[in-house]
Amino acid sequence: MLTVLHFIGSFLDIVTLPFQNYEPFWGFAAICLVMGTIVVIIFKYASNQKKIKAIKSQIKLHFLEIRIYKDDFREILKAQKEILKNNFRYIAYNTQGAVPVILLFLITLSQINLRYGYTPIMPDEPFDVKVTYAKDADRRPEPELILPDGLEALTPALHLGDEDEVSWQLRANRAGKFKVGFKLCDQIYTKEIVIGKSTAPFGSQLVREGFWAPLVNAAEPALPKNARLHSIDIGYRPRYFKCIFFGWNIHWMLMLPILAISFGLLVRKILKVD
Repeated sequence: MLTVLHFIGSFLDIVTLPFQNYEPFWGFAAICLVMGTIVVIIFKYASNQKKIKAIKSQIKLHFLEIRIYKDDFREILKAQKEILKNNFRYIAYNTQGAVPVILLFLITLSQINLRYGYTPIMPDEPFDVKVTYAKDADRRPEPELILPDGLEALTPALHLGDEDEVSWQLRANRAGKFKVGFKLCDQIYTKEIVIGKSTAPFGSQLVREGFWAPLVNAAEPALPKNARLHSIDIGYRPRYFKCIFFGWNIHWMLMLPILAISFGLLVRKILKVD
């Protein structure tokens, strides 16, 4: 899984390389264009295009029958029955091609999240850091916060959620990448924090080793399986893109399917995919 994610991540880095000196939206839009194109190509070869075309022709034919026999109630019901049956067949054939597309989309989503999911924290901007204890942890001592030069704690440790969580508010006095540490029972767990503008991928959370850990954050090693912490969270702000048509700020996860589907529909016409 991790190898596949790193391969996809390297591919996305190549796609966005020409746009690194521009606003993040343009690199994001380039990814959406490539995703839309790849999705259409996969769908073309994973689905039975001949069957889909044939079913679409039959549906059009039955709609024509309704217009021709508009005064014959029996023929109209018969045509509607055939339309309904062919619609189910149409959905089934489309689903066959959609399964690999959905799997690719879900895997790629985690890599896009590392690049465009959050905005970096700015110098002198307060932000929260939170750790959550593992449910199977036999001991839950208060973590000792280990800060590198450039980071300072603005608050003491705050216990939240029936003491399952501990949080601090931090601040950086300069831009850069910092590793904050949490020491529990002679074990130290670290998480990278990005301050200032960055084109490198970064994640807001680390979780314990497991199947989902690479999908949460493939940019950093996961927490050990025996860690007393379940997760470490950094309070990055989610990224929004401005819609040029309405002036709305749209969350990137909503903007992604809008752009990818729009580009896909354009490519679909060019490649003549049903």
